[in-house]
Amino acid sequence: MKFLEVYETTIEKEVYYYAKIGKGFYFKPTYILWVDKQLVEDYDGTKYIKLPMRNCQIVEINRENLVLTSGDKNLFYVEIRSKESSTIENIRSGIVYKFDIYHSHLGNKGEDEGALVLTDDEIVEVEWKGSKKYEEIGITKFDINGNKQVLKDVESLKKIAEII
Repeated sequence: MKFLEVYETTIEKEVYYYAKIGKGFYFKPTYILWVDKQLVEDYDGTKYIKLPMRNCQIVEINRENLVLTSGDKNLFYVEIRSKESSTIENIRSGIVYKFDIYHSHLGNKGEDEGALVLTDDEIVEVEWKGSKKYEEIGITKFDINGNKQVLKDVESLKKIAEII
């Protein structure tokens, strides 16, 4: 479960809500996710959205701006973190909006990847690879209830599956 902080801005006396997605070079977000006010929750003055989320839709405005509204899809926030760095190799379903997660403003202390995944499915399966130094590979499954299952040593699991 990810509680993503939502900020507000006023443009021409109208209040709009948005979240910053990703943390790239100098911590610049990859996307600005504009959020329909009906999807925003409040806890002690802090506004947020809770992901994964059911019954929503993303509309692409341009390369950097996305709009989250009500719809008929599920939205997952997928974040893969491993020692030093990680990359997402494959996500098996839906529309994927990848982003970087730098550990420092230049990324020299490591860099991971994340993604927003818009799908009909209630489970998202992500194949990932860690840094070459640690030779990590794995699959992480995210379900609509916010649970996460990490499977490492995927090659061994594939060989076991072939035998059984």
